[in-house]
Amino acid sequence: MCSSDLAGTGHDFLNRHSCHQGIFIRTSLMKGIEWNLNGTDGGSVRVGPGINFGEIMFSGKDQHPPSHTMAGWVGTVGVVGWALGGGHGPFGRSRGFVSENTLALEVLTAYGEVVTASAESHPDLFWAMRGGGGSTWGVVTGVTFKAYTTPPHGVAMAVIVASGDACPEGMRGYDAVAYGWANWTAELGPRFSGMFKDRKSTRLNSSHR
Repeated sequence: MCSSDLAGTGHDFLNRHSCHQGIFIRTSLMKGIEWNLNGTDGGSVRVGPGINFGEIMFSGKDQHPPSHTMAGWVGTVGVVGWALGGGHGPFGRSRGFVSENTLALEVLTAYGEVVTASAESHPDLFWAMRGGGGSTWGVVTGVTFKAYTTPPHGVAMAVIVASGDACPEGMRGYDAVAYGWANWTAELGPRFSGMFKDRKSTRLNSSHR
């Protein structure tokens, strides 16, 4: 039995956030997006826990200059669960994990106090939450990420799907794809980032230029 459950955008397996006799807290209507761009190192963007990355990127294209932040692999990924879990995404090779790009977390603690956790304020809580996972430390009511100016030619993504069966010929084909992709990407620069997804299909590379 658990005492409380949290759900932001709902990007997860159906009902995995629920439990017997628990209190369900849903933050999906907290949809604010506030850009603070300074034109030099990109600035920041503060978002509510009900926002997903598709909404952030759509909003970012209308900024001056057009901007983006770290993101999950698909637009429906919600900001809070992804950020608290460490956050790997298509810009990872050049920007790192989201834990390196999270500037502040607004948190409702178990004591009923709303605090801003950052490197300057409540640094122990900030350190614990960046990759600490889940709702262990409180209810997140806002997240501030580092923002980046979008490259002049935008962002490109390529998806390559390889399918087959587990017969000897199919496994040889799988090996060729896996090792070929690994060897190719090892020689690419930091503007490339990718993911090899082994689940009946192989999702390959993403790049921005």
